[in-house]
Amino acid sequence: MRTQNITPSFSGKFVIPNSGDNKKVNYLYNKVSKIVKDNNISGDFHNDKIVLTTDKTQEKNLFNSLKELGIKIFSLNEKK
Repeated sequence: MRTQNITPSFSGKFVIPNSGDNKKVNYLYNKVSKIVKDNNISGDFHNDKIVLTTDKTQEKNLFNSLKELGIKIFSLNEKK
């Protein structure tokens, strides 16, 4: 019996630090929370950073949404 893998292929984790340029963004956590809910992205909210795990198909929408708000994002290419 052959089965098709329907699990999305995750491309990586992206970190939004709560320091540097992002300190200038008012209500950073609220804005990112809305983006996470609108795009069905997995997100972990910490005091010093926000970690987002995205599917390859969601990356473009995520980057465009964050760019509009002036939020800087960093990529973590973790392969464990």
